[in-house]
Amino acid sequence: ALWGHRWYPGVVDEVLEDGYEIAWDEEDASNEIPAARVRARVPVQPVPAPTNTPEPPAAPGTDASAALRTLALQAHAREQAAANSGSA
Repeated sequence: ALWGHRWYPGVVDEVLEDGYEIAWDEEDASNEIPAARVRARVPVQPVPAPTNTPEPPAAPGTDASAALRTLALQAHAREQAAANSGSA
């Protein structure tokens, strides 16, 4: 809940007509707070550790570098065909 110019953690102790009774996390006190000054606590999501797993191996009988060369040659051929059709 916003108290003054700072957000403080607390728990809704009671729902009131125009706000909430907030029990503060670090105190044995509570205060009536207008609804506009209360927001839900955002749970902290743990960040997964990076995995150092190797790339999966290529399928048996395939050569990844040959496949990349083929794709590059096909892309180059398409570019050349598009350039030649535009100059005719």
